[in-house]
Amino acid sequence: MLSLENLRCRNVDMMKKEMLTSVVAYKIAIPFRHQAAEVAMQLSAAGTGEFMERM
Repeated sequence: MLSLENLRCRNVDMMKKEMLTSVVAYKIAIPFRHQAAEVAMQLSAAGTGEFMERM
């Protein structure tokens, strides 16, 4: 989520910088989000398997 609904800039140059910064931050965060989702899925699958073995 870029949160570009409310830009705080006052001129075009600052708007471009703020938008670029937001996009770069988003691009940097995406791999971490994907990695966290993969770990969560692995933990969920492992936990489900352990639970089923106990029953």
